[in-house]
Amino acid sequence: MKFIGKVNVRIALALLIAFIAIGGAFAQPMAVTAQSQACFPYYIVKPGDNLYRIALAAGTSWQTLMYINGIYNPNIIFVGQRICLPPAAPGASPTPIIVKTPTKAPTAIPPTPMPGTAVPPTPVTSGIALPPPGVFPSITLNTYFAHVGDTLTVTGQNFPTNEPVDIFFTNLGWPYPASSSGSAITSATGTLNTTVGIPLAVDGVPLNGAQIGIMVKGRVTGYFAYNYVNRLP
Repeated sequence: MKFIGKVNVRIALALLIAFIAIGGAFAQPMAVTAQSQACFPYYIVKPGDNLYRIALAAGTSWQTLMYINGIYNPNIIFVGQRICLPPAAPGASPTPIIVKTPTKAPTAIPPTPMPGTAVPPTPVTSGIALPPPGVFPSITLNTYFAHVGDTLTVTGQNFPTNEPVDIFFTNLGWPYPASSSGSAITSATGTLNTTVGIPLAVDGVPLNGAQIGIMVKGRVTGYFAYNYVNRLP
């Protein structure tokens, strides 16, 4: 009986070890599957990449990539790092934006529009220079509490130089519309100072949210920055 008891114990231990091994074999692919479902599409960081340009190529914002990837400093990413992209973003590898500058200046240089005035449909790309890698455009507003219909003064820094930009409004958290509410041109140093009125609605959607987002986006390079105001009743 003692021998039989020892045999039973050995059999039980062998079965337990086999069960753990089989369970571990099934657990690993399940974990990989869950990870791939939670992070698809994604982008693998290459030398020279930064979060802003990855977001630009993926059609999203670097702030969104920071949020979904748990990144606390947008200037710190590593070669080989997997960057999860929003579900609607393309998985294609980002490519550097290159703006060709004519070697010879045009014979007639069009006058620079006043801040807040309309920009010609076909912008002149001569003289556009991108900000250094890791330097992101930003905008500040003269107020952060406003009614729809009020006029905002928008000040921008670190934009591409001499570039036409479009100004968009939306209810914060909503996608930005296709129609812009204003336009201007950045300076030779990549700064911007212009005024724009907050519309009552954009593309038929009333701006009635508690907060109104504003985005300034380069018409040629696609570089952008955004901020928001709290809507007063």
